[in-house]
Amino acid sequence: MVVEDVFVPTPRAFDRADLFAGRTVESAHTAPACYSAPLQAVNGLSFVIPALGASRGALEEFSSYIAGKIRNAPVLPGVPGVQGNRATYEMALARSAGEIDAAQLLLERATAIADQGAAVTPLDTTRNLRDCSLAVDLLVTAVDRIFRTAGTTGQSSSGPLQRFWRDVNSISTHMAIQFEPAARAYTSTLLKV
Repeated sequence: MVVEDVFVPTPRAFDRADLFAGRTVESAHTAPACYSAPLQAVNGLSFVIPALGASRGALEEFSSYIAGKIRNAPVLPGVPGVQGNRATYEMALARSAGEIDAAQLLLERATAIADQGAAVTPLDTTRNLRDCSLAVDLLVTAVDRIFRTAGTTGQSSSGPLQRFWRDVNSISTHMAIQFEPAARAYTSTLLKV
């Protein structure tokens, strides 16, 4: 965005390099510590945390759907039906729930690091990039499995499952949370190469 001939008060302006480095305009004594975290240490969180919420929504929707299906689906002759495929549903639910929980644990650590502010080290920064990228990969895998296991019912345009699936997959395409550059940054920092 370019604005010409407009007065911008100093407290409302910042240098891009300061943003990336986590240098605040305010005094270090008045700004919360998290305001002085390097951008790369926190940037992925703004994408992955909504993906975590959408994944939790997908898991809740799938759990409700599967519970109803197991309770109410009739046994049909000549087809495996719900009871014949019950292990598929159970494994999809359990594995996806575990992956979503694992992603949340990674994000909890990343937010704790970000809250340290200026104390965040270059290794912490690249670890957060790695963890956010890994977390989104876990979330995509979990939601894809849920979506696939729900069958055509999950794809209904009026149902929430397709929206959760689309949101998580859309978020995962953002450049800030791609695993390859995050892995390269983390490895280079860790190995000092």
